Amino acid sequence: MKDNYLLSCRQQQSQSMEQRITDTADKVGTMTDLLQREEAKGSVAIVKRLTRLEEQVSQSARALQWIMDTLKAQGLHSKEDAPQLASPGELKRSESEPNEPHRQEKSEREKTFYHVNARRLDYPDSTIPRFPVVEEKVPWEVDLILYSPPVLNGDSQEQMDGSEPDSVKSYRNPGGRTGMRGRGVLTCLGPNLILDPVLT
Repeated sequence: MKDNYLLSCRQQQSQSMEQRITDTADKVGTMTDLLQREEAKGSVAIVKRLTRLEEQVSQSARALQWIMDTLKAQGLHSKEDAPQLASPGELKRSESEPNEPHRQEKSEREKTFYHVNARRLDYPDSTIPRFPVVEEKVPWEVDLILYSPPVLNGDSQEQMDGSEPDSVKSYRNPGGRTGMRGRGVLTCLGPNLILDPVLT
């Protein structure tokens, strides 16, 4: 008798609208959690693949530079100047607006230019590679969840472990993400006051 009463109570609860809504909400929450986990796994795999591709490009660039240096050392020179390489963003823009030069000039003036050395995969005079950051993710306004670059402070190279001063943690490069944390080979954080003289 008691079992029959409990069974009928459970059936009434499972058939009630509130219980159905609660069950549906639980299922939706579970599915959302599963999708977010899958998305994070996919992002990690994409970042690893991009890292491998950038390493391959870096090795190819070093090999091509060695070939060019060897040819120059043998006295062989090219008849043409080296081609100007454009970033992917510039290529997309030029393909979409080929016949509008005044718009291209205006957009070039408005575009933020990133320093060439800040985009190289290897930090100068260092064996530690930068965290790969694609052009679209350089500005701080764009979210990059998996961004955890290595730290480079002078001669010491270490991963971010939380033992560095708060001033280094809170400092952000105003030009955007560079794939490194710390002050690099500079003596202190802040604006780069080194001037390169140019003779013409």
